[in-house]
Amino acid sequence: MAQAEALPFEDDAFDAVISNFVAPHLSRPELAVAELVRVLRGGGRLALTTWDAADRMRFLGVFLDSFAEAGATPPPDIPAGPAFFQFADDEKFAKLLTGSGLNGVEITTVAFDHQIQSAEELWQGMLGGMVRTSATFLGQPEQTREKIRAAFDRLVLDYRRGEWFEVPVSVKLASGVKSG
Repeated sequence: MAQAEALPFEDDAFDAVISNFVAPHLSRPELAVAELVRVLRGGGRLALTTWDAADRMRFLGVFLDSFAEAGATPPPDIPAGPAFFQFADDEKFAKLLTGSGLNGVEITTVAFDHQIQSAEELWQGMLGGMVRTSATFLGQPEQTREKIRAAFDRLVLDYRRGEWFEVPVSVKLASGVKSG
């Protein structure tokens, strides 16, 4: 395990570097990307992924919308974090890479429907996989938690397809090449 801003590798150590869904969680993503570029050999490629906007990334959006609809706010003991969808904008995501000296930066949107068996499967997966969101949920009064769940159960119905659910997923893939 290593800190994203101080990787334990020599300069120019790798032909390719990949980071999946890490950038939106970092308080200083530009420093982490600079560090990823540092360990990349000249001519090597860096690839990053991030979530698309909530209106297209419904897999997360329906969950977050239920919090907003219920009026839930993070409890005061949860420190503020970076904007969840900060790199959904292609220009901002590209600038993250070009700002670290990469060339030939490309942004690609990858969209598909994620099939789940039940609303409960999505609910449990999101609560188990989203630390800050889970802590926000658990930090709400019982009445607010009930409102969140009721909103979620109603919103996710838009994606019911017979016996299962098909929830839209949309992600951004950015890649660039290090000079050299």
